[in-house]
Amino acid sequence: MVTDGVAMQTSPHESTTTRAYWAEVFAEGPAGGKTVRMVLGTFPTPYRGRALRWLVRQARWIADGLDPNPDVPWLGGEFPQQVQSGLPDAPHYLRSWCENNASRQAAYDQLGSGHPFTLSATDHNGAFFLSILPVDVPASLASESPRTHRHRRTKPRRTSPWLAHFR
Repeated sequence: MVTDGVAMQTSPHESTTTRAYWAEVFAEGPAGGKTVRMVLGTFPTPYRGRALRWLVRQARWIADGLDPNPDVPWLGGEFPQQVQSGLPDAPHYLRSWCENNASRQAAYDQLGSGHPFTLSATDHNGAFFLSILPVDVPASLASESPRTHRHRRTKPRRTSPWLAHFR
């Protein structure tokens, strides 16, 4: 059964679970003569649409961090250095994916069918992996939302108990 993007699964032999999504972004690249992996961010949510929107924002953030968007006003229309043709261009690939509605819809549908989604981009800087994993969590734990209220910034953020399963 699916309600508002959240799947409820029941079985007489197991407890009720809720479908949630774990989004993560990490990079791999050379550092000190070794290949290292660095987690750039994670995002747990009960909604696949939120997970996908977060992934799009992260893809843009990575692309803008590697090189600025050629359309930014402070560049004055000139791009400092073009990538040689034939070489992979991770920022261009990530921006293209963000702007392609059909690709994002395909990722949304893939997640809806219970399959993980991964986007990878490589260039001379390293490799970047953006993924969303559908996970089933006990409904009793998922009901405690990891969201924080924006108007309560003075209180520390609370972490949902179901997040502890991923650490």
